[in-house]
Amino acid sequence: PSPWSGFYRLGKQTWALAHVSQFAQPGWRFIDQASGYLGGNRANGSFVTLRSGTDYSLVAETAATTVPHTINVTVSNGLSTGAVHVWSTDLNSGSQFVRLADLVPSNGRYTLTLQPGRIYSLTTTTGQGKGTATSPSRQDLPLPYSDNFDSYPVNTMARYVADMQGSFEVRPCLGGRGGRCLQQVAPVEPILWQGGSDAYTLAGDPAWRDYTVSVDVNLQQAGVAKLIGRANTQARPQTKQASYELRVSDTGAWSIAKRDTTATVTTLTSGTVAALGLNRWHTIALDLRGSTITARIDGTAVGTVQDSSFATGQVGLGVVGYQTNQYDNLTVTPN
Repeated sequence: PSPWSGFYRLGKQTWALAHVSQFAQPGWRFIDQASGYLGGNRANGSFVTLRSGTDYSLVAETAATTVPHTINVTVSNGLSTGAVHVWSTDLNSGSQFVRLADLVPSNGRYTLTLQPGRIYSLTTTTGQGKGTATSPSRQDLPLPYSDNFDSYPVNTMARYVADMQGSFEVRPCLGGRGGRCLQQVAPVEPILWQGGSDAYTLAGDPAWRDYTVSVDVNLQQAGVAKLIGRANTQARPQTKQASYELRVSDTGAWSIAKRDTTATVTTLTSGTVAALGLNRWHTIALDLRGSTITARIDGTAVGTVQDSSFATGQVGLGVVGYQTNQYDNLTVTPN
């Protein structure tokens, strides 16, 4: 959640994957006769077995069960009858990827009682375990923050920028400007598997509070460009993004709007300046200080409004629709 700090955490899914990835390698094969449902009933859980040579690994899960289940294992067909190493993850607690006592088969047979809500790996192999690395502490992304997008290869994404809809890529600047810019390059709405939204991208730290976000914008087609501030909770689909928006049109119409997690957009204030036109660069800014929100176009304050709905959040760039606008010189300064 804070890639600038290097912080990371390992969730249960990490160790669920490890119950397979640390117990089998490419080239291992499943044993169909030793895979299925525990007791023949899906409600009890499931298991799979893989082998390589005489080694084998059996992975069982009781994720949805509420009572213990005892398994009886018989080893045959050339598989090792040596000691079996047992690892377990409790999906309902912090006890993850723990080595349990070994099992020693007797005449190729052994028994193990599987507790509910667990993943188990039983193996004749060794070498499993957790690493010793520790995460750096989580830190906020410090302000001021800026990016002129000149340092990235063309057709790539910019650092700390996350597309919510559309596709924002680094491209050569247009409109007589040298260097590189961030451009929304999807000219039409994509085929959707859920409700759609305007094309927009978010950047920065959700913990940012009082700041001024500014960006240069070049409108490539008639329409509305958006500068987003205090982007916080997002419901699905992406159009339900709580935030403030400065909306500017090529005609010179502008507004400060509030969007909530029901996708309701409320215009807080609006007005008109001289037409911005197309393929011309303009600087737009959104100043957020407590409940005071001020919009600026080319350095001139055009409107101020009071609203206390959102206290913190990321910044963002977008369009109303799918115009291929360009953005440059994104800056976020503390207030």
